[in-house]
Amino acid sequence: MTPRQPVVSGAQLVKALEKDGWTVVRQRGSHVRLKKPGRRMALVVPVHRELRKGTLAGILRDADLDADGQMLGNDLKAVDGASEGAWIEPALGGGDGAVTEQVPKLFEAYARVFHPPSDDQGNAVTWAEVARRLGRTAHPEMQWHQIVGTADTFGIEGSSWSGNIPRLGEMGIEELDRLCEVLGEQTADSEHCYFGLCEINHHPLVRAIEGEQGKQSRLGLPLGRDHLVLAGPLIAVVQFGADPLWREAPSLIWPADRSWFVASEVDFDSTLVGGSRALVDALVAAPGLEVHEVQPETKLTAFSDKLNPVGEP
Repeated sequence: MTPRQPVVSGAQLVKALEKDGWTVVRQRGSHVRLKKPGRRMALVVPVHRELRKGTLAGILRDADLDADGQMLGNDLKAVDGASEGAWIEPALGGGDGAVTEQVPKLFEAYARVFHPPSDDQGNAVTWAEVARRLGRTAHPEMQWHQIVGTADTFGIEGSSWSGNIPRLGEMGIEELDRLCEVLGEQTADSEHCYFGLCEINHHPLVRAIEGEQGKQSRLGLPLGRDHLVLAGPLIAVVQFGADPLWREAPSLIWPADRSWFVASEVDFDSTLVGGSRALVDALVAAPGLEVHEVQPETKLTAFSDKLNPVGEP
């Protein structure tokens, strides 16, 4: 079973094609040309932050690549989610939309990692840059639809931004990898971690994993967020999916010692992290990520952004 197509950058696609025997023969501007022995047709890949789905599908077709195969790397094993995650729900709370509705109230500090939008050329930009261009204010509690000036909570209808909206419910792979680099530097034992796949976002992948490893009890969280839980080293975060081109970002990540916790809520366009003061400081300073420290009680519901008002419908 093939999972839904994730965001793939031009650079990621070029790397995957090189592993398949293709060689870069020329780059002109933002377009890379590749050839492969025995193939008359050359491939041209636009090196954009996010490839359009039709562009990606066409290049994969021309390269005779697909996403069939094993859905999970060998370092990840499905476990009893109800048991391994039993500590999480009792530690949640704080009211509708609070940070601690997603991340347990057990940590010294909390951070919000913003999922990047892109401009009309497909280039990733920060929320702060979008706010600057539109004359709005960037701050830890900003809401996407409010900085683009619309009451449409999806940030589409009536938006002043001509590019793409941030991803909902899942980090981009490049941001996930950078986040995990920082987490690894701040983790005493990164060999023993847990990963949660929310069935709402990852239904095909969850079913495929069950077909390979058998069923396990779910970690159930509020609002019907049921998760298949897998155990493995932190570096195994790269093993979710059938191929590097088809990776998916877990909904939850935490180490066995519970020293930090990562949550990507289905309806949020940012990812929340709880951990030590040193971890949050490192995330805020990390290149390649847009991160603000937030308070446990910070509300992230629609229209909670008080600095960028728009009329509610």
